[in-house]
Amino acid sequence: MKITQLVEELYKTYGVYVNTSKMIPSFNDGLIPVWRRLLLSAHYLAKSDYTKSASVFGYAIQHWHPHSENLESSAEILVRNNLLLGKGNWGCDIGVEPIGCAAARYTSLKSTELLENLTFKYIDFSNWIDGELDEKEPEYLPTPIPLCLIGKSEFNMIGFGIKVEIPNFKFEDIIKRLKYLIGLESKEFVPKPNLQNCKIKMSNDIFKKKGKFTIKVKGEFDIDKDNCCIYIKGWPPRMTFENIYNKIIKEMNSKNDLVLSDLSTGDIGTKIMISVNRVRNKQEYFEKLIKCTESILENDITYRIFAVKNNSVIETSLDNLILNCYNIYENTINKFREQKIMDIEKQKEDYIIIQKIRDKLHLINLEDDYNIVIENISKKIKENENRIKEIMDKYKLKSIINCSITREFEDYSNFTAKTIISNI
Repeated sequence: MKITQLVEELYKTYGVYVNTSKMIPSFNDGLIPVWRRLLLSAHYLAKSDYTKSASVFGYAIQHWHPHSENLESSAEILVRNNLLLGKGNWGCDIGVEPIGCAAARYTSLKSTELLENLTFKYIDFSNWIDGELDEKEPEYLPTPIPLCLIGKSEFNMIGFGIKVEIPNFKFEDIIKRLKYLIGLESKEFVPKPNLQNCKIKMSNDIFKKKGKFTIKVKGEFDIDKDNCCIYIKGWPPRMTFENIYNKIIKEMNSKNDLVLSDLSTGDIGTKIMISVNRVRNKQEYFEKLIKCTESILENDITYRIFAVKNNSVIETSLDNLILNCYNIYENTINKFREQKIMDIEKQKEDYIIIQKIRDKLHLINLEDDYNIVIENISKKIKENENRIKEIMDKYKLKSIINCSITREFEDYSNFTAKTIISNI
C-alpha cells in the first residue's frame, strides 16, 4: 500500500472515530459519550450528596473516559442545562461578558432527581457494551426524550466534516410533543426553542424537517424614551454582546455618544443599558439607536440535525430523534417490567411454601439442630430441603410469620412507558 493511500485510510478512520465516539449525539439518547460518562459517574458517585467535581471527573477517567481534557467544559454544559446539579462557582452566561467556572477542586456535582427517577432507575436494562477501557458501559441512557434537546443552550458541535446544531427546548414542551407523537394527545403541539428574551418566527413543520431548517430570532430590548436609553435583555444564539455593541458603534458613527452599563443580576438575568450621551439632536440620535439595535438583534439561525446510529452518522429530524429515544426507552421499560414480574412470580412461589411452613410450624420443635428442623419441615410439607433452606435464608422468621402476597404483580403488569410519560 502506498503511503498516500495509507494516510488517506487512517485519516478516514480517525474521522469516523471522532464523529461517532466524540462529537455527534447518539440517536438513542441524544448524548455524546463524554456527557453520558459524566452523568453515569455522578449517578454512581454523587447520587445522594454533592461530591467534588474532581472526584467525579476522576471516576469517569478511571472507568470509561480516557480523555481528561474536555471533562470540565462538558460538566459546565451539563450543569447549565440542568442535567447535573452544581455547587460552587459554575460561571455565568448573562450580561456583557460570560464568566467561566472555577477549577474542579473548588466545585461540586450531584446527580439530578429527574434523571435518577426517569433514567437511572432502569440503567441496568440498557444495552451494556465494551468501553474504551476494560469496563462495560451503557450504549445509551434509557430516556424518553433526547437529552440534547432540553436545557438553556443549543447543542453545537463541529465533527469531522460535519457541523451539528440542535435547538434547545423546555423539558415540559418536549414531553408535550412526545405525547402528541405517541398518541397521548390528539392536538399537535409545536414547541419553540427555549431562547431567553428572544422573539421567534418559524414554520410549524420544523420538527418534521430532516437535516436542516432555519428560524428567525430577534433579541428583546426595552425603550426608555424619557431618559434616551435602551435595555437589551437578550440576543440570538451564536452572537456575542461584544460583536453586537461593535456593530452598534459602527452604525451610529460614534463611540463617545453612547454610555454602556451592565445591570445584569442573577435574579433579573441580562439587562444591559445603552444611553445617549449628547445634547445636540439627542432625540433624533436616540431614534436612530432604536432602529439600529432592532436591526442588529435580528438574525436567521440555521440548525442541522445529525445523530449517530449503528456507528454511522445519519441526517434526521427532531421528531425521528424523539420517537427513536422513546422506542428505545419503551423497550427498556418492558425489560424492566418483565424482570419485575418474574421476580414477583418467584416471590409468589416462595410465599406458597412459606404458607405451608407456617401451617406446620407448631408441629416442629424449633430447639432441635437447624438441619433437623429443616428435615422435619421438609417431611411435613413435602418440599425439597434445599428449597426450604433457600427460603429460610432469604426471609427472616418475622417475615415468614407475617408475609402476605401483595398487588405488585398487577401493578407491574400495567406498568408501561406511556404510564410514565402520562404521569410527568
